[in-house]
Amino acid sequence: MPLTATLDALILSSTSKPNGIPGLSLNIVRSSQSLYTGAFGLRDPTWPDDPWTEDTVVWMASMTKVVTAVAVLIAVERGLVGLDDDLCQTVPGLTNLINDRSQPCSSGDTPTAPKPITLRHLLTHSTGLVYSAHYPHAQAIERQPKVVGDTRGALGPFWFEPSEEWHYGMGVDCAAVALEELTGQNLGDFMAEHLFLPLGMDSTSFDLTPSMIQRKASPYTRLPNGNVVPNASEYWRFEVTQSSGGGGLWSTAKDYGRFFQMILRGGTAEDGTRIIGQETLRMGMRGQLKEREKESINKMHRKDHSLLGMVFDEDLPTGRSKGTVQWDGSSSCYWWIDREKDVALALCTQITPSDDPEVQKLLKEVDVELYKSL
Repeated sequence: MPLTATLDALILSSTSKPNGIPGLSLNIVRSSQSLYTGAFGLRDPTWPDDPWTEDTVVWMASMTKVVTAVAVLIAVERGLVGLDDDLCQTVPGLTNLINDRSQPCSSGDTPTAPKPITLRHLLTHSTGLVYSAHYPHAQAIERQPKVVGDTRGALGPFWFEPSEEWHYGMGVDCAAVALEELTGQNLGDFMAEHLFLPLGMDSTSFDLTPSMIQRKASPYTRLPNGNVVPNASEYWRFEVTQSSGGGGLWSTAKDYGRFFQMILRGGTAEDGTRIIGQETLRMGMRGQLKEREKESINKMHRKDHSLLGMVFDEDLPTGRSKGTVQWDGSSSCYWWIDREKDVALALCTQITPSDDPEVQKLLKEVDVELYKSL
């Protein structure tokens, strides 16, 4: 069976069964062509005449990070900053406060001797900054009054010293703040000028336009019993006071497909416009962690972390190559780029919690069928 028909059948099955996936779009590309574009289900299952389409807009959550990382590397390439420059004087509030991880964060944290914090640390989650949702130890930070989505507030304390371990956190958010300080531009404006406009990503923004609101998918939650219900509130604000480089973009699978094609082409847009250097991208997709840092990231497969996302140090059973870079978003969106086999994938849906079992099952099935066809 042709790949398109096979993937259509898989996605239709996943989106049409009770308590399956309400709706999703999938875009699979190579450097010079689209391999698959499909969309099934409903943008809002309470409106049966409102189908999910390839232009359906979703909150990308942490799929924002790969776009931020490329934007930061553009600044590095232009000589505005080095990957290993100390950013403590560049990012407001970025200080090195080491907290006793055995105790909840408190106001009694005392600073240690300063240690440089660099873009390499920030983009690879090796600074010591952690997200409280993943590390209850740090939840006191979340209870401090601040603007939603604002990374210019309290950033510490750190859970460990930079370059000692890997733990998921606010590093990319801080890298985005550094980019704004270095360029004098708002993050969204910088991305629009250097990425969205030249790549034709006209449905990607930190603020929802009227057109994007009309195409936005409704958020859903899977309960512990497996039932899927409408989410009580939106995942993210439609307009923000500050662009969150770690998780604030709204976009579509089609737009992300354009972005990943640029990466597969070595940094050029479809019309040949140079977005970023090929060598810069190659460097950005290589693993960056030291061996002791890898100890806290390797659980199932042998992994490293590049400047763009997690990178596998081995071939995967589904067919993905060693060196494949991937990440996801808390709304169960996923992406990966396999440069060796010249293929990339963007899957967009809107269902929490992350790692939704139905989405995980479908993603594995799609991988297997895709690689069988290559």
